[in-house]
Amino acid sequence: MMTAVRARAQRAPRKRALPVRSPLRARRVAWLGLLLGPLGCAPSAFDRLNEAAHDARVEPSQPGPTATQPERQPDAASAPVDAHGVAQGWDAGAAQPGPADDARVADATAPDRAFDATTPSTDSDASRAPDVGVPEPSCDVASDPLNCGSCGHVCSALSSTTATCSQGRCGNLCSAGAADCDGDLAAAASNGCEVSLGDSALHCGACDVRCDAPSGGVTACEKRTCFGYVAHVGAPTAESNVVHGSGKGGGTFDLLCGVDEVLTGFDTAFDNNTIYGLSALCARITTTGTRVLPKLVLGTPHASPMAGALNLAWTPPRMSFPCPSGKAVTSLDGTLWYYNAEAQAAGDLSIKQLILTCAELSVDAANKFSALNPVQQSVGNNVGTVQAQFSDRCSAGSAVVGFKLRAGAWIDQVWTQCAALRVDRAATTSHVKAASEL
Repeated sequence: MMTAVRARAQRAPRKRALPVRSPLRARRVAWLGLLLGPLGCAPSAFDRLNEAAHDARVEPSQPGPTATQPERQPDAASAPVDAHGVAQGWDAGAAQPGPADDARVADATAPDRAFDATTPSTDSDASRAPDVGVPEPSCDVASDPLNCGSCGHVCSALSSTTATCSQGRCGNLCSAGAADCDGDLAAAASNGCEVSLGDSALHCGACDVRCDAPSGGVTACEKRTCFGYVAHVGAPTAESNVVHGSGKGGGTFDLLCGVDEVLTGFDTAFDNNTIYGLSALCARITTTGTRVLPKLVLGTPHASPMAGALNLAWTPPRMSFPCPSGKAVTSLDGTLWYYNAEAQAAGDLSIKQLILTCAELSVDAANKFSALNPVQQSVGNNVGTVQAQFSDRCSAGSAVVGFKLRAGAWIDQVWTQCAALRVDRAATTSHVKAASEL
């Protein structure tokens, strides 16, 4: 029977198997073929398994036996045998199977690797997908601030800036009229373009160009130009046409404050019933703060020469009656009386009492003046033969700037003088910030 099998095997044409991909798989197929014979498998199936095992080509990646790698020599006890006890796959006189022989088992006999000329190899170049490259983005990621770096990535605008995109990186550009004077526009915690060059007195028209404040005033930047604002006191005018007292004795005196000064109190020569002499206390008014939040400040008061207290056989005591600090006189009230019977017979009235109303002077950005928190300061009294009282109040936006008097031995007559307050605006100089300036 074995002779018939071998003859049939010699007549059957042999197929060339595909290169073996797995030596272990080929070995398993070979041993399976050897085991099927004793179990009664058809000779043709047995022969085909053996032919596939012996005719398979060895891949270059699977080396065969070399001079330094002897061939494997399985012993007869471990070799499989057929039904007659004959060892299958080798004989004692032939070369014994080794790793290279095991690798020759073709995987074409495996169901999942059957040879099919119409099936392309998965390793061939033809089976690979064409390399189409990275697709072009559908938006302008290089310069569009709404798609900067990637589609849909929106750049954020900082204060007084416009968001930009350059080479896929977000940035900011100062808006018209704004500037980054602290130089932090590229910083992570930037405050943007923090300066308005049109109205910053510290950066007027350009960074670090500072407006110079005029003497006694404040400065401001308006439309990139520096201006100064200074509070001024106008010319004195009588608050009323009424002269208080009589004009029969003594001489005339003008106790008027100086330029841009207001009345802040008075000094007197006084006893308990009569004001013998009077001196004006004046202080210059200046402006501090800012154009938006200006503040009026009064300087140190100074006294004018004293009027009255003349030709007396004795010297009456002198007393000072200043307004509280920071306040100016805005009105004057008084009391008139007859000093003695002789004066009464002559109709000669004199000043017995003066009451000053002192208030804080304020001005706003619209140049409107106000008198705030008024208090009163009094000298003399209204006890005795009081004949008349008077009240002189300066109009809104004005302050008392002195008196006109008639006086001899005592104060016979008073005429209150007020003046309007104003703020003058004029162009002023500027300078570039020095290293020593904050």
